[in-house]
This record gives sequence, C-alpha cells and structure tokens, in this order.
Amino acid sequence: MPEAPHRSACAFIVLAHRQPGQVLRLIRRLSPSPVFVHVDARASAATYEPLLRAAEREKSFELLPRVRSGWGSWGIVAAALGGLRAVRRLAADHVAILSGQDYPLVAVERIQGFSRQHPDLSFVATWPVPTPLWDRDGGAYRIRYWHQPVRGRRLFVPLPRRFPHGLTPFGGSLYCMLARSAVDAVLELVERRPDVVRFYRHAWIPDEMFIPTVLLNSLAPDRIINEHLWYMDWSGSDARHPRLLVSEDAEALINTAGKESDAGGPGRAKLFARKFAADVDGHVLDVLDQHALRA
Repeated sequence: MPEAPHRSACAFIVLAHRQPGQVLRLIRRLSPSPVFVHVDARASAATYEPLLRAAEREKSFELLPRVRSGWGSWGIVAAALGGLRAVRRLAADHVAILSGQDYPLVAVERIQGFSRQHPDLSFVATWPVPTPLWDRDGGAYRIRYWHQPVRGRRLFVPLPRRFPHGLTPFGGSLYCMLARSAVDAVLELVERRPDVVRFYRHAWIPDEMFIPTVLLNSLAPDRIINEHLWYMDWSGSDARHPRLLVSEDAEALINTAGKESDAGGPGRAKLFARKFAADVDGHVLDVLDQHALRA
C-alpha cells in the first residue's frame, strides 16, 4: 500500500459488492492515493478473486477483512469501521467512504486539493431524527424497535427500546469525507461505548445513522459541514436507492463537477457521483474520464 503523498492527502475506502471490473476502474481513477477495499463476504468468488489477484499484482490498494454487509444491516457499518481503522495507520488528513458503484467527477488531484483547502472539516449529509425526509414517523421506528434484516426484509420486535444515554439521534449518509479528527472520534466511541454499537447493530439501515450520530454528539458543530459531496438522482421508482446514472446524465454530471465549495454554502461542491453500472452503461464513465483529463 503506497503512503499518502503528504499529510494533507485524502485516502479512500471502497465498499464493494459486485462488478470487480468497475471497482478496479474506480481504484485506478483514485491512484496514486491510498485505497482500502472491502468486498462483501457474501459476494461470489467471481467478484472477489479478480480483486484479490489485482491487489497482489498491482500493490495499488489493500483488501480489508471481509464481513457480511447486506443492505440494511450493521455489516455495512462494520466494513466501514474496518476501513477507518486501516486508514488511521496513514498520515492522511481526510478519508472518503465510497461504494463500489461511485465514481469521481474530477481528477484525484482536485479531490486532494479540496482536502487541503478544508483541514479538519468533515463533509457529511446529516439531519435530526425524526425527519420529514423519511417515511412513517420520520424514521423514528428505525431506532425505536429491535430490527434484524433477513434477505433484505425488515424483521422487528414491536417493543420500544431506550436510546443510548447521553446521545441525540441523527440520520445522514455513510458516503462522506471525514477529517482525521472525525475518524478518531468514531473509533474512540466504538471502543468506549459498546452499548451504542450493540444498539445500532439492531437498528434498521444503521449505515444511514451511526456515523452522523457519533459525529454530531462528539465534535463541535462547526467541524461537521452538512454538505454532501456526491451527485445523486432520487427520481427513480425505487425509493431505497438513487437511480442508475447513464450517458444521458453526462451533461448534468459535468456541469456540477468540482464546483467551488465555501464549506457548506451555496457552492455545493460535487466531487463524486453515484450510482453507476458499467454493464448497463459504461460510456458515461468514459465521458467522465475524458472530462477529468481536460479539466
């Protein structure tokens, strides 16, 4: 694993489930930055083995220990925490957590530059819970009841639970850019408060709550910028996931790519986008690559 170029560099965690060729393409776009890749333990050998061979051959990224990380489960959070522990070994001031279906909208040098411009600031989409963004009771049911996902379905016990003492619940996105101080805050709470980990192991879709809750209860508010650096389109028919981005979206992606950010103001920088499927439309990734080279 190559060292970060300098102290202000950004490292990357990629949480992958499928399409190893697309994941490798993402890793190469992030090179020479440090990259840590988690592959869902449920993924087939056809997904994992090409990545294993590439890691051994290219030495350009490191594979993380695998856990089962199905949708809606604690496993996705556990995979991200494993990545944060690995990143803490490096002299990187930021880490971005991506899915294997994300892709940069700008050259990696621009991402590193953004990191240097905003030292000790974390960029995380956050909101209080309950929230009008979520269904039913504003999503309070996600933490009120004991949950266990079974094949993507919600199994729950309709008996109210007590929220961990001393914390206020928040929602947000797992896909974010964290400063080193935020990484330390998350890992410190995991070690100090096993009751919080136990609680969120049985929340519904905990990856949309755990890290925002920890950060907004641990750090000064002015160090957590409520800004999502990802372009997404939620206009599709599946409310659980953003729709796939295809060639027809290329103009919108390029128009929003890398706009200046004033740390939470109207600039709203977009450094990444999700989600893509190269087996459906790989041309849009070609267009993004060409734009990044020219920019």
